[in-house]
Amino acid sequence: MRSRLIPPGKPILGGLEIGHGPDPHAIALGVAAELDTDSRTLTCYSPEGP
Repeated sequence: MRSRLIPPGKPILGGLEIGHGPDPHAIALGVAAELDTDSRTLTCYSPEGP
């Protein structure tokens, strides 16, 4: 995955407890979100915005 995303400059963040796993958290599709790879955070916003 890194070889396809890093060269075009797409930020990636791994190790989040979302999706699959023993205790995954859900993330709604289609909501606005901010990915900060420096602080390793993903912030999801309500449909009304931040």
